[in-house]
Amino acid sequence: MRKHHNKLFYGKYTHKTTFNFPWAHKLYPTTDENLINFIKHKGQVYGKFSASIVSIADFILNNRDKVKFRVQKKYTSFYSDEETSKMLATKYWDELNDVFSVDLTHITKLKKNTILCKKYPHRNFRYQIHLKKDAHKLLSGADRDAFYRFYQANRENVKITSTHVLNYLQKHTEYCWNGYFFVKEEKYLSALIILLDKVIEKIQKYIKV
Repeated sequence: MRKHHNKLFYGKYTHKTTFNFPWAHKLYPTTDENLINFIKHKGQVYGKFSASIVSIADFILNNRDKVKFRVQKKYTSFYSDEETSKMLATKYWDELNDVFSVDLTHITKLKKNTILCKKYPHRNFRYQIHLKKDAHKLLSGADRDAFYRFYQANRENVKITSTHVLNYLQKHTEYCWNGYFFVKEEKYLSALIILLDKVIEKIQKYIKV
């Protein structure tokens, strides 16, 4: 098992278990109707019977609340908690490729949109704000100017490294296709949430361990 991930998978899961499952992409879309139909026809893929694929379909159908299923390049991945990961690895041992996990010693600190780190980004910035992909459509010219004035007045506490955001604020372009920036302290974060509420996609918090 590899322990290198510093945030929850999909903001929810502690483990990623990967397998070598030929034809697993045939399970898409993983709706109840499609999976039941797949099982009913006994997993016929390219005219061949695949017992493992039928088993996977049945597993997904009965464990939706515990796992997220993805086919990524040549591997099939299940995102889950530790117990379900062990169950999957045991059930499909012959096809098991690898298991990835967050650092479980800090699991109580991990929540959605939190990232564990040894050092804060840019030394002491604890928050990262991600903007929506069409921010320029949602902010008025006055909103943009207010954000830029706030940034200019608080450059020690707000750090913009994304050229998408910086070029938009400095009016080098009229477009801001997403982007992000860093904030040092919560009081500045609160002010920015008020200023940019319409265009914030998510806020990530870094926790030093």
